Amino acid sequence: MASPADQSPDGEEYDSELIERGGSFGARTRTNPVAISRCSVEVADHEAAERCVTALIQFERYLRKRPDDATFYEWANIRRKGNRFDFDIYWYDWRFFEDRKEAYKVGAHALAFQRFGTIPSDFTVQHQRVPADFSRG
Repeated sequence: MASPADQSPDGEEYDSELIERGGSFGARTRTNPVAISRCSVEVADHEAAERCVTALIQFERYLRKRPDDATFYEWANIRRKGNRFDFDIYWYDWRFFEDRKEAYKVGAHALAFQRFGTIPSDFTVQHQRVPADFSRG
């Protein structure tokens, strides 16, 4: 059986391109997350998917510049299959998670999604508290 990192949010094993496995910080991350959001979205078309990959890479570069103590989340296990993207968000501070877990629905996030032909309601997001024995697999 595949590890959770090798399964899509619907539990199926991936047959997709791995864009980023280790997350924004990889080995720099200092602790296990307190929560994980498993996210999935299908963008409008191939061109939108290519724009999405470019945006993901640019945002990853931005996140990597931040020091660990200023980072309360990171993206991980970003996968693409056709026009569909699946990724996890690892949250490291419970209060920050509670405050920001729905941020994708409003503001700059919602505006950014228009570049990919999507709106916040196109996303499937499952939030879960991380068990004490969590492993990044």
